[in-house]
Amino acid sequence: MLEELTGKTVLMVGYGAIGKEIERMLAPFHVEMLRVARTARTKPEVHAVSELDSLLPRAQIVVLILPDTPESHGLIGAHQLSLMRQGALLVNAARWAHRTNRRAR
Repeated sequence: MLEELTGKTVLMVGYGAIGKEIERMLAPFHVEMLRVARTARTKPEVHAVSELDSLLPRAQIVVLILPDTPESHGLIGAHQLSLMRQGALLVNAARWAHRTNRRAR
């Protein structure tokens, strides 16, 4: 089944330099962009992380571009996945490092 990107609603979770670049690349497709970052701001409108659950049902595509921070751990879980639309696409490009317990030598 083929689907068009044009006209879709994209939720960018993590709106730093990489998120801004992805948005720039999506501009020719005339997507509706929803943005989430640690802190809400305007121009462009960026929602606070506390609004994530209310934004998830609106998105057809959710892009995770998150740094590896204590705040980002557990941000997306079973509850958030259940809030997403049926058939929504989740793109996980988060920068979570693989952590291991290494003993000091």
